[in-house]
Parts: sequence; structure tokens; C-alpha cells
Amino acid sequence: MRSGCQVVSVMVISSNGAPSIRPFNTEEYSSLATLFLTQGRATEAEDLYKQALELARLANGKGDSELTNRLEELGWFYARQDKYHEAEPLFERVLDLRSHEASPNDDLLIRSLEQLATAYEKTGKAKKAEELLTRLLAKQEDRYGTSALYLIPTLDRLAEFCLGQDHYEKAETLYLRILAIAEFYYGTYSVEINGVVLALINVFEKQGKTALAEFMLQKQEAILAAIHGPDALCVAACLLRRGEILTKVRRHEEAQRVYLRALTIYQKAYGSDSSSVNALRRRLSQL
Repeated sequence: MRSGCQVVSVMVISSNGAPSIRPFNTEEYSSLATLFLTQGRATEAEDLYKQALELARLANGKGDSELTNRLEELGWFYARQDKYHEAEPLFERVLDLRSHEASPNDDLLIRSLEQLATAYEKTGKAKKAEELLTRLLAKQEDRYGTSALYLIPTLDRLAEFCLGQDHYEKAETLYLRILAIAEFYYGTYSVEINGVVLALINVFEKQGKTALAEFMLQKQEAILAAIHGPDALCVAACLLRRGEILTKVRRHEEAQRVYLRALTIYQKAYGSDSSSVNALRRRLSQL
């Protein structure tokens, strides 16, 4: 076997003990490339992945699955190196091949959609990425059901796209769906739902839906208190945000009660004469 990246053959021992030479197959190119990659030899690994792909293109009688795997492998290599412009056309070809090879709900097809959506997202093609994620979501729903935990990452990515385009109502719908799925699997006040609760607070505030934002802040407060205790500083931060919302809608008595609870937490944590405590006292005096 020759050294470096121009590996084209390997010595094998036949059943009668005689040595012989045969060409490398695509799996062997791929395995050696992966080994080089783990050793930090990315340039050599890239060359081997390309050789494996070229060999798969030249091969006859094996169908498209071998070619698909080698295309995906090189695309994965580029994606891992953050070279998404190079990965994108490879993942496009993979998706095209798998669309003809696989059943509509096949896991490999779903993976191909996700890979290409990520490449589009990383190369600044937000509209294409959103369209592909919508297609991916439909496939996942058919494959796993409309309330599967597996849907949450795709729903979350779609919601982020909506936020980036100021489509807050659409983002709200997606986040509410995430919340419903997460609560079903984890519970109404579990730590796992805190992220989507925070996302909904922000979305409601962006739309001026202060009552819903304040309701979600109460939910977040309960979650944080259950995790960190009722006197945790993160609970106080949540109370301050609630107080600000209540003040904006002129619900001053409720805002005062919320601020006083936050003040008690701050006094325990920082002392009675700290800057945080004094700032909150001034805020109370202005109600």
C-alpha cells in the first residue's frame, strides 16, 4: 500500500497463503479518511473522501446507494469544517437521490432534508431553509406523529426563522405547539419547558400581548422557584420583569406586590443598603 493520500491498492493474502494486490474499495478509502480526520489530518482526509466519491461514481451495477453515501460523507466532512458552501451542493445531490430511493417517511430522507436545511441556513439562504424545514416537519409528522417529542427541534428552528422575519404570530403558534408537546412529556412546571416559556414571553411582548406575557412570566417564576428555591435571584429577575409589564398596563397595585417580593429576595442576597435594593426602592416610590 502506498503512503500518503494516493492510496489505490492493498496487499491481501489469499486462501492458499499467496499475497496479491487488489484496488482499494470505497469503504476502505472512507475508513482511512475517517482515521486521518481523527488525527487532525483534514487535508489528507478530504482527498481520500473525494477519491471514495470518484470511485463510487465510476462503479457500475451497485445502484445509487453507494454514491449517495459517499456524497453525504464528503458533505458531512465539509459541514464539520464549517465549509457549508462546499457542503450545500453535495447535500442537494444526496436529497435528490434519496427522494427517488427512499420511501417518503424514511429516516435517511428525513436526515437529508435536515442536513440541507442546515446548509441553507448557514449560507444565508433563509427562505430555502424555511421551505425545507417545513417539508421536513411534514415528513416527521407522517413518520412519528403530530405530537412526537422528535418534532421539537424542527419546530424550534422554524420559529426562529419566523422571528428573524418578524412573523411573530406564526412564531407564537409554533412555540405554543412546542409547549404543548413538552408539557405532555415532561410536565407543566418542569425545567425542560423553561426555554420555550421564555421564548413565548418574548413573542407575546413583541406583539403587545401583555396579559399573556405576564401569565407566562408567572409560569416561569414557578418553574424557577421549583428548581432554585423561592428566594433565588433568578426568581427575583422574573418578578422584576413581571413588575415592568404590570406597570406598563397601569396595574400598579399588582406591580407593587411583585416588586416587594423581589425586594425581599434582593435584601436577603445583597443586604438592605445595596445598590440593587436602593434602585428597586426608587422604582417602587415611582408607582
